[in-house]
Amino acid sequence: MGADVNVEPRLAVDDLVAAAKAEVAASKAGAEVASARSVRRWVQFGLLDRPVVRGRGRGQGVLALWSDNQLRLFVELTRAQQRGASIPSLCNLPIWLWVWWGDSYVPLRQVRRALETWASARTRPSWSDALTVARAVVGKLAIAGTRRAVLRLFRQTIADQAAGAFDPDTLRAAAKDAIEGEARRRRGPIGAQLDAARYADLVAMRFEALDHLDGLSEDDFESARLLLHHTKADYERKRPTFEADPDLGHLFSDTTQSDEINLACLDLVTALGAVRRLRSVARGNA
Repeated sequence: MGADVNVEPRLAVDDLVAAAKAEVAASKAGAEVASARSVRRWVQFGLLDRPVVRGRGRGQGVLALWSDNQLRLFVELTRAQQRGASIPSLCNLPIWLWVWWGDSYVPLRQVRRALETWASARTRPSWSDALTVARAVVGKLAIAGTRRAVLRLFRQTIADQAAGAFDPDTLRAAAKDAIEGEARRRRGPIGAQLDAARYADLVAMRFEALDHLDGLSEDDFESARLLLHHTKADYERKRPTFEADPDLGHLFSDTTQSDEINLACLDLVTALGAVRRLRSVARGNA
């Protein structure tokens, strides 16, 4: 994305469109997706920030302007959409930029809109999308050799709850045989062990954050960002040990920057859920 320079808004919608088309000029699709209409739509979705509006002069109307950083974001979004990325998937990029590059790239007001766009798709997925996610989760977490009926119940429960009402007790019950097996034990490396209760609680924490996005404060978001920075540094120190675990080490394999970007919305929701839980405990102990 380049250095953090020229954050002063000075670029009009035509500048954004021209730059995006120039970057993808080799592809016919690129010229189709970069337009003034896509700029307006993406502002609504939170993919781009709202512009700074300045007067042209008496009787000459107003001019909507964006910064160079938002121009870079628009170009990257155009490239990603050209490769087939959906609107909810595109929301990960501005979220990732806010978390790791700061407010001069993406302000919090834009983060809120982008997260709402992503959450709307996440909490109302199609059955096909819900089942795809469920298959991936079961494939990563279930013990090798688990009976097909157990896997089917776990997969069906995840999909049902993603597409409908979430119930942690039902999810925990369905996950127990698949995650813990007959030994009913926690699995994985010390410091990152997993059982059905922990899995269901993590999912519940995310749903709680999604259900209360409108009520989360600026301080909640800032605390979540700090938590992500802290946990990433701690995780990177421990990751080689986690990855060496013979059972669940595959969950801790090294990731690329693209992998991190694709998980940005989910990671932020997880952190917001954790912050919300911590604040609730603090209020209860006050």
